Formats: sequence, C-alpha cells, structure tokens
Amino acid sequence: MHSDIYTRDSDPAGEAEAYRQNWQSDVLDYVVRIDVEYAHGQRHYLRFGSEYANRRFTPSAVRTRYTDGDLSVRRDQLGGTINSQELGLYAEDELILPYGVRANLGVRLSGAGTAGHTARALELRASFSIPLNVNLAVKVSYAFMQQYMHLMTGSGSTLSRDTWIPFMRGLRPQRSSQVALGIARSFPAGGADVSLEGYYKRMDGQLRYRTFASPHQASVRGWPLMVYRGRGASCGAEFLARRQRLSDLVAGGPLS
Repeated sequence: MHSDIYTRDSDPAGEAEAYRQNWQSDVLDYVVRIDVEYAHGQRHYLRFGSEYANRRFTPSAVRTRYTDGDLSVRRDQLGGTINSQELGLYAEDELILPYGVRANLGVRLSGAGTAGHTARALELRASFSIPLNVNLAVKVSYAFMQQYMHLMTGSGSTLSRDTWIPFMRGLRPQRSSQVALGIARSFPAGGADVSLEGYYKRMDGQLRYRTFASPHQASVRGWPLMVYRGRGASCGAEFLARRQRLSDLVAGGPLS
C-alpha cells in the first residue's frame, strides 16, 4: 500500500520548485505449505497438513524530496521492520453420519512469535447438514478463529494510514467466534439450489487508530500507544441461488 503527494510551483525569482512525499507500507511473506487428502471408505474424506509463514512487516516508510533550482533535499523516515513467524497444523474430516447427516469437523493448532512475544490457539470448526426430506436440509455451523495480523485503516489529512501490523507485546491477536443457521432447498428438475443463512459473529482484539495518530509515529511511540483496543459484533444474512446446465449435470462440469 502506498500514497504519493506531488506539487510543483515557481518561486518569486522564477525558479521551479517541487515537493514530493511518498508513504509506503509493505508485507513480505515467505510461506511453505503441505496439504494431504485421503479418502477412507465411503464415509470419510480427510484433509490434514501444516503451514509455516515468515513475514516481514514494514508498517511505514516516508520519503520526502524538496527541489528548488539546483538545490535538492531528500529525507527518509523509515519506521523500521518487524519480523513475525507463524506455524499451523490442521486436520479436517468430511463424514457422513447416520440418517444422512453430513458433517465437516476441523481443528487447527496455531502459534506465532513476534519480537520474543508468543501466542497460540486451538481453533475449532464444525458444520452439519441435516436432511428434513430428499430436497430440504437444515445447516448449522460454528467456527472459532485466531488471526495474528491486524489491518489498520484510516486516512489522515494528506497520506493514507492503511497498513498491516503483527500482534506484539501489548497488542494481542484478533479472535472471532461465529455461529450460523440456514436452510437449503434443491430443485432437481431444474438443476437449481437455493439457500438462506443467518450468522452472528463476536470479535475480540479489534484495533483502530487513536485520534490524529499516524503510522510513522510508531517508531518513536510504539504501536500499543497508537491504537484503541476493543470488541465487536456483527450479524447478517446471505441468500444464494445457483443453477447447473443440463450438460454440466451429465458431465459433472462447473456451475453456471
């Protein structure tokens, strides 16, 4: 993410003068991931694997250049870099239970470290599709997740303030718990499916900028003094309708 300001004018002597200011925020990721899938009979489809990520954050870098005739002055204000490592191990099973109930059960063990500060979590998710008859089913799900990165958003008078930062001492990871309930109906004659789902989500560890705070100040003040911490909640509903062409139904092709 970056933003740029450029102005050009002339002084009373008629010499051109220019002012340019550039703000940039970067995240450089190195990720290694291993995924394995295994079908065990007709009732179980297993997925498991691991992921390691090494991230280098540059939350704020400001470069300013002023030119007046033959005079050129440049000033770089770098906010420094922050390194963070994250490791995750997961397992998931899609299974068919008695009475045609379909379930998806998953667990993920995650952990991360930033500047000697560590955090870990056991993340769980479960979803069930319970048939009421041949073409009608009720769906219910729950998911708990922990995220070790924060997206800071906002805008100042001149430069953008959108940037990613990792969790660190004084800024714990974000957490969320979500429950959802829905109903799905299929229309085999027309190759169509419709579903309606409502959800409720609670969030903890949410961050936002303090008034007048800017990312480049964090190198002096530190990120914990730049933000407000809080909790949040959201709810909503989603309606989905999809239809397959007859040729796709025969050939098993993609959805239209």
